[in-house]
Amino acid sequence: MARQPRSLPAGHSFHITLRCNSRQFLIAKSLRRDVLLAVLDKAKQKVPHKLYAVCLMANHLHLLIRPDDASKLPKLMHWFGWYAAMALNRLSGRCGHFWEARSLGEQ
Repeated sequence: MARQPRSLPAGHSFHITLRCNSRQFLIAKSLRRDVLLAVLDKAKQKVPHKLYAVCLMANHLHLLIRPDDASKLPKLMHWFGWYAAMALNRLSGRCGHFWEARSLGEQ
């Protein structure tokens, strides 16, 4: 079943949560956190946005973000998730899914 289109109003900020696959503690080490922050910085070149807050936990992260163009938020999050997973999997010598799948009830 396909997801319902999200309502992404222009000029709004969005709270995004990404959780490590199987709720593993994959971002507990400071080097991995540094990689995530570097990927977030690089993401500004891909999709212009304002990042208000980042909260990095051992197995998930929270972002408070306002894209310049709200319709580009899915593209931004897709790129960030993919690039961060690729970099962190290489760094830790692992392969496979890094982020947990989004739940169907997520808005």
